[in-house]
Amino acid sequence: MNAASDPYLYPGTDVLRNVPGLRNAEQLAAFETAKTAQRIYELQKTPVVSWQASLASSAPHPQRPEFGTASSADLARDLA
Repeated sequence: MNAASDPYLYPGTDVLRNVPGLRNAEQLAAFETAKTAQRIYELQKTPVVSWQASLASSAPHPQRPEFGTASSADLARDLA
């Protein structure tokens, strides 16, 4: 497939289609750099809580190994 028929590129360019609609490669690179830096800053300021941390703070789950496994009867009762 050549650049002229590639559905992922803007026609007549070698720039991938993108949300902000930038068709210039240099402008797109600058935009991506700025957005990446912004997101890194946001993550440093407010980190994502890991699933392990969220599990540690939640009520025991019947299928977590440290609590054994729930029987089919227990699960059916809980669903009823």
